[in-house]
Amino acid sequence: MRKFAAVILALALIASAGAQDKVIKIGTLFPMTGPVATAGQRCQAAVETIVDIINGVYPDLDLPIAKKAGLLDGYRIELVKADHQGKPDVAKSEAERLYGQEGVFAVIGSYNSSASKPASAVAERLQKIFMCGASSSAALTERDLKYFFRLAPTDRIEAIEFAVAHDDGLRAHELDRAEIVLTGVSRTSKTPLSMYLASHGWLVANIPLVANTEPPPQLFLADPTRVFALTIEAERLALLRRVRLTRLGMSAPTDYAELDYIREELRHARDIFRRGGWGTIDVTSKSIEESASEIILLRRERTGAAR
Repeated sequence: MRKFAAVILALALIASAGAQDKVIKIGTLFPMTGPVATAGQRCQAAVETIVDIINGVYPDLDLPIAKKAGLLDGYRIELVKADHQGKPDVAKSEAERLYGQEGVFAVIGSYNSSASKPASAVAERLQKIFMCGASSSAALTERDLKYFFRLAPTDRIEAIEFAVAHDDGLRAHELDRAEIVLTGVSRTSKTPLSMYLASHGWLVANIPLVANTEPPPQLFLADPTRVFALTIEAERLALLRRVRLTRLGMSAPTDYAELDYIREELRHARDIFRRGGWGTIDVTSKSIEESASEIILLRRERTGAAR
């Protein structure tokens, strides 16, 4: 709510100098009907709530704009609503109507990134402000537009934060939120893969497997089309672990890098993979990019969807 307040206050500051009466018209462009109507209606309700606070007097609220009616010298916000239905072509035509026929100073929208793109292009052409409070596609802010502003985090930022919060078995109770779940023994590139996939907008969690230890039960409850089991040749894994121990300055003998222990650990992992019914990705001789591409392709084949 504070974000919307800051947005509208900024718009009012810009608009007030040229306003003939004490009304600033702002358009809202959300999916009020269609597949994501509930989300659009909530966005609309948030904007209406803050506008009600701006236009009224709410001394008990800890917001500067709530202490007196209107902004600056009593300017009132008037909303003009539009419904893009989750359709890019409708978003474009409604943006043209809001700016052209309705004469709004700015538009707040659009929830769907696919709708925000054409609608904000209209704003740029008309040199009008488009304030994006929810659309998260990183591509929206990579177009070098002058009149497009976004407060919401991008898919990439959200995905990287998610990967960090769900790395190495953390917050396993939230595996159902992940688009991709990686599992495997130590040094099978779970964390590097998670971060690489997250940089491309995927929500990724990873679960480590340890010999003679049961993984969290949530792993077996996760959608199997999203779970990817990482495997590697024992000899290669032994080498990687020895290198790691050297870098950590650990010279004392340890089972961690012993070939017999590793073979037993991999056998235990294969048993778990079979129980889960997950296909495996062999990362022995693959780069992070190659493994990530294979995971994305396999996920698309499993689900029949791009995401």
